[in-house]
Amino acid sequence: MLKSGEICRLCTKSDNNTISLIDNGRDCGISLSEKLKEISQIEIGPEDGMPITVCPECVEQLNLAYHFVSQCRKSQEWFSEFRKRNCAEEARKTEGCPKKKNRYSQFICELCGKIYQDRSSLSIHLRHHTGETPFRCHCGKTFSVLGNLKSHMKIHSGIKEFMCERCGQEFTTRASLKCHERLHSGERPFSCRSCARTFSSKSNLSTHEKFIHHGLKPYPCSQCTKAFTTTSDLRNHSRSHSGEKPYQCDVCQKSFSLASNASAHRKIHIGDRSFQCEMCKKKFLTRAALKIHTRTHTGEKIFSCTVCEKSFSHRNSLAAHLICHSGASGGSRRTFECSVCKKKYTRSSSLQAHRKKHEEV
Repeated sequence: MLKSGEICRLCTKSDNNTISLIDNGRDCGISLSEKLKEISQIEIGPEDGMPITVCPECVEQLNLAYHFVSQCRKSQEWFSEFRKRNCAEEARKTEGCPKKKNRYSQFICELCGKIYQDRSSLSIHLRHHTGETPFRCHCGKTFSVLGNLKSHMKIHSGIKEFMCERCGQEFTTRASLKCHERLHSGERPFSCRSCARTFSSKSNLSTHEKFIHHGLKPYPCSQCTKAFTTTSDLRNHSRSHSGEKPYQCDVCQKSFSLASNASAHRKIHIGDRSFQCEMCKKKFLTRAALKIHTRTHTGEKIFSCTVCEKSFSHRNSLAAHLICHSGASGGSRRTFECSVCKKKYTRSSSLQAHRKKHEEV
């Protein structure tokens, strides 16, 4: 007999990986059940006697539908406001109020109201609305502006003209260097309008909005069930299947699958620990490492097990814990073995702690 927690409320299929409609998404400000009510007027609650879970496929469809409806409403609000402004402008002209003539006023974007000096600038701007990317690199990546393609081509040429004065890392464009320098200064000038979270680059803000608030993951992996918000995220993930590690440390020749991991690794050689904990003054190589460390002071546990609801402060701790629920060999998979006493553990950190007991003897 199927349990209610194994049945999808939206497609009625049975699935062992169902997700709670009520609890999931609350960390983003709105649960899946609230999204469903917003677009379909269907209310779901634990008291209605029906399943309150949904399968991963329906979660993706629900997020896409919610984003589409939200976008339609935002567009309607924008056009209504734009129409009001135009009506007010026409009324002002009719009243005979003096208005300084703008010789560029004919090149106005009808979608957002921005004014441009010439028709070509307007045409380039319109590509942001249409998504048109006519300039293609031989690697397959496309761009809306020729200048962006030229900057991108420097990646293939290996030319890095711009160097960070603090850590010596080199970059192909001035914009990339400026974005990198914010890691040292801590500057985060781009704010999310939905949750007030700040970012060091506009691209990171855009990714955050799509992933967290809109739930968009339009790029699925062809080798597993995961999906991603950007092609670069998908490309990085694909390396976990292929084993490709194209980023090499120029000091010790160690290779990495992600450029960010290679960059963080280089700081080990130069000793750059720019991120300091305000509570204990301990310094770290990356902002991510500092963020993880801070949870040891706050006690924050943001990673929850969907099986037993146990919470963890680190993602790796949750992943290790989930092995206990995998059912492999009748229990947890103990893959880390002590070379001295042959005792096995599910986590490498537990094995390392155990080895110290032998060293103390």
